[in-house]
Amino acid sequence: MSIIVELGTIGGSMTRTTSCVFCKIGMDGLSKFSNRYSRKVYEDDVCFAILENEQSIIGYTLVILKEHKETILDNSITDEQLVKFWRAVHKIGNRLKTVLGAENVYVCSLCDGVSHFHVHLAPRYKWMTQNKERYSELFKERDGEQSVKFSTALGKIGGFWYLADTERDYNKTEFGRLSIDEKGKFLQDLADRLKEI
Repeated sequence: MSIIVELGTIGGSMTRTTSCVFCKIGMDGLSKFSNRYSRKVYEDDVCFAILENEQSIIGYTLVILKEHKETILDNSITDEQLVKFWRAVHKIGNRLKTVLGAENVYVCSLCDGVSHFHVHLAPRYKWMTQNKERYSELFKERDGEQSVKFSTALGKIGGFWYLADTERDYNKTEFGRLSIDEKGKFLQDLADRLKEI
């Protein structure tokens, strides 16, 4: 069962639903989600950002609209909300590059797992040999060996395959092998570094 809650805001009201995990975090904060170890790194009147609890890529962040809207295609999202939201994405993305040394930050909005408008910020660090080998393995048949060699030589191998691979191999990562307490400490330290936006 979902209960719709109208919250007063400057210039109107904000809708949240009690069955949505992102609305719950927005209403109650992260303290009631002690089984999750996400940490808030940004907040303004329109959105907030948390470190994803499974750091398949160090610095993986979710930027979440405070008001409950299922996707970016919801026509009731105001222009003001969109501008402030994307400004926040820009600030946080730049902070990830500056603080963590990411070469790029992928931004994507899926809204399939949690039907509440949010975007994923996934830092992409310098390509390692294993990334180039994996890219070649995945795309040689489709794109041809010459094309793959050219792309890897230029370092132009990014894309969703990288996100899927890092997600799939999460438990093999240094972070994925940490205990819950160690993950919590790591994320708190990382959040503290990123909060200075």
